[in-house]
Amino acid sequence: YTLSNPRSQMETYVFNVVRSTVPNMKLDEAFLSKSKIADEVSSRLKDVMERYGFEILPVLITDIKPTASVRQSMNEMNASKRLKLAMSELAEAERFRIIKEAEAHAETLYLHGVGIAGQRRAMVQEWKDTFKEADEEERRNVMNTLLLTQYDEVIVAIS
Repeated sequence: YTLSNPRSQMETYVFNVVRSTVPNMKLDEAFLSKSKIADEVSSRLKDVMERYGFEILPVLITDIKPTASVRQSMNEMNASKRLKLAMSELAEAERFRIIKEAEAHAETLYLHGVGIAGQRRAMVQEWKDTFKEADEEERRNVMNTLLLTQYDEVIVAIS
C-alpha cells in the first residue's frame, strides 16, 4: 500500500526517532553527537520508508535548538562555572599575595635583626676599648648605659 502524505509521514518518523534518541543524552552530549543522531534517524527512516519505495539518503543535522528556557539554563550554568573558576583564580592570587607579603615581612625582620646585631657589635667593641682604659667609675657608667639601652629596647619591643 502507499502513503497518502509521504512528507508528513517522514517528518513524523524523524520526530519520533529524535524524541526517542535525544532524551537519553545530556544536552551537551546532544550538541556533540549530531552525527550519531543523524545516523540513528537515517537508519530507522531507511528501514520504514524502503517498504514504500523511498530511498533515504544520509541525513544531515545542521543545528540543535533547545527551547529558550533550556538555553537560558545552559547560559546560567556556563556563567556559574566561569564565576566559580574566576573565584578560584582570585583566591589563588590572594593566597600568593599573602605569601609574598609574609616573605617580605620576614626579610624585613631579618635585615632589621642584622642591623641591630651590627649596632650591638660596634657598641660592645667600643665598650671593650673603654673598659681597657677606664677606671672603676667609668666602667660602672658604661654598664649602666648598657643596661639602660637594653631596657629601652625591651620597652620599645613590648609597645
